[in-house]
Amino acid sequence: MGIETLAIAALATSVIGAGVSAYGQYSAGQASAKSAQMQGQAAAQQYQYQAAVANINKQTAQRNQALAETNAAYVETSGARLQEDRARRIRGTIGAQRAALASNGLIIDEGSGADLQRDTATLGGLAISEIRTNAGRQASGYRIQGYNAADEAAAATLRGESYRASAANSIAAGDFAASNASTAGMWNAGSSLLGGATSTFDRFADMRRSGIFMNNVPAVV
Repeated sequence: MGIETLAIAALATSVIGAGVSAYGQYSAGQASAKSAQMQGQAAAQQYQYQAAVANINKQTAQRNQALAETNAAYVETSGARLQEDRARRIRGTIGAQRAALASNGLIIDEGSGADLQRDTATLGGLAISEIRTNAGRQASGYRIQGYNAADEAAAATLRGESYRASAANSIAAGDFAASNASTAGMWNAGSSLLGGATSTFDRFADMRRSGIFMNNVPAVV
């Protein structure tokens, strides 16, 4: 095998090596781009899941708010009915007392008869007041629950919006990183090709100047 053949083989090896290196750089860039994109998508999926959970929490809180308001209204309505019923029973009791006093020939609006009716009315009024207070307290408790549920719904809404924004940002960041990695891979590949070409040319020039290539090869200064 002649020296020129060996020299040509060496130059070909140099060219092939540069091509392999360039392809490696390009492939590495593409792999990094794919990895960056996948990471962005994975982060986005996690944020989307959290946004979905936040939405469920919001809906639950809204249902709790509506239920609390319904319970408050029911307690108020029920309390009003109980007050009316107690007032009616008190009036009936006083009426029965007056009838009993009259049938026994007692004075209805004076003395012990009047005291009896007044005591009945007072006790009845206290019972009605207690019913009203209890109903108001229960209704207030339910309304506080409703207010808390409304606050939780609002907070869940904000969390959902934040998570959705983070998901979009993660995808955008992944795409941006992927683009940079792909571009870097192509630049590195180009640099490898250029460096390989320069190195091969320099080696060829050295070989030519040393007299390896004597025939049909232009002179290299």
